[in-house]
Amino acid sequence: MIKKRFIFLLVSIFSIIWQGDLRSHAQSSRPDVVMAYVYNNSVHLAGADGLPIEDVGPMFEGQAGKLFWSTDGEILYTVRGNQLFQGYAAGGASVLQPGSYGLTITVDRGGQTLYYLESNNPQPAGDGFVTIPLRESNLSVLSSGPGRLVGYVGRYPSGISALTLTGAALQYARDGGILDSARPKLIATYGPTLFYSCCFPNAGIGAININSGETWLYEGTENVILGAADISSDLSRIIAPNTNNGVTIVDLITGGWRSYNLDLGTIERVAFGPNSRDAYLVVRQPPTNPLQLNPSILTPLDLRSAYITIWQLDLITGNTVRIASLGDFYGASSIAVTEDYIFVVVVESNAKAVEDLNAGRLPGDLSIDDPILRSTYLPNSILYRISFDGQEAISIMSNVWGVTARPHP
Repeated sequence: MIKKRFIFLLVSIFSIIWQGDLRSHAQSSRPDVVMAYVYNNSVHLAGADGLPIEDVGPMFEGQAGKLFWSTDGEILYTVRGNQLFQGYAAGGASVLQPGSYGLTITVDRGGQTLYYLESNNPQPAGDGFVTIPLRESNLSVLSSGPGRLVGYVGRYPSGISALTLTGAALQYARDGGILDSARPKLIATYGPTLFYSCCFPNAGIGAININSGETWLYEGTENVILGAADISSDLSRIIAPNTNNGVTIVDLITGGWRSYNLDLGTIERVAFGPNSRDAYLVVRQPPTNPLQLNPSILTPLDLRSAYITIWQLDLITGNTVRIASLGDFYGASSIAVTEDYIFVVVVESNAKAVEDLNAGRLPGDLSIDDPILRSTYLPNSILYRISFDGQEAISIMSNVWGVTARPHP
């Protein structure tokens, strides 16, 4: 059953006092740190130019991960596999927290409570689908045990978490999930409502009342890819690609939404600009050099690639301007917009493996599970720095992923 719900803003005296404390704390923090990412398999704080400032860890050894900031921009959370680490914009080594979590995780708007999907404990939902427990934990008293059960959310294919990925798809998945579907996501709204990816890998937004556990599908957002969503700097709106090659904005205060019908290509990533009047889009267009395997090759290699372009969308007028063209890549696994630049992580395609298969340097019946496709032929991930006027669009570092901009309330 689909329902339309409105989300009301509830402000308590406690939250006003607490937010005031955050602002005074933020003033004493490092202004030179504007974002974070994984570089050479370790989490780094980075400056306005995109270059690393400090290695704060943890180290990654092939695991997927997620980096996200507290709403005040003072705490950096890193998920590595099922482990949660806490670090700070001020620097210093990140610290492993007790408990077992997962990549579908968020904090509430006040920074007090952690919400996460217990993805290693799916429950049958009939017809080959499962539903996942949603849990909450108080960040001030994390423990090794599971958090409070809020309810069960979603309807997901039972084998979706057991996909075998190699090559470009594996490199992409560490950061951005599955091409075209991203990764399941949780977003805290105002009041007791939490948004979640209801139908992954398909589109759609579900909502759950964290007090009662009641769930519903959010009317009008059936085509929204929540996994690739971004939240505005004032935390009032989210923007996400939709399956109609456009984008949709959802107001987290009123519950209203607006879609922009665009004709640019497939929108893969989107992020609000610094003033939230503009949005920046990563758009997939047909590749200039499509990958092809000789007919005799039996290896089922992922041949997808796209010509990646960056666009600016004026959210008031709906006008779009192309800012930059990056070239042919497998995809763009993450985007971050700061006060100075747009940063995009792109993953190279499987072009090298295709070349060597066609040339006979690799056996034509190479198994897709062969370890060589996870090592020698694992494509690189590259960080691009792009100016708002498009005059600069350069690759500045390789072996970077998970880029996330630090919020500045």
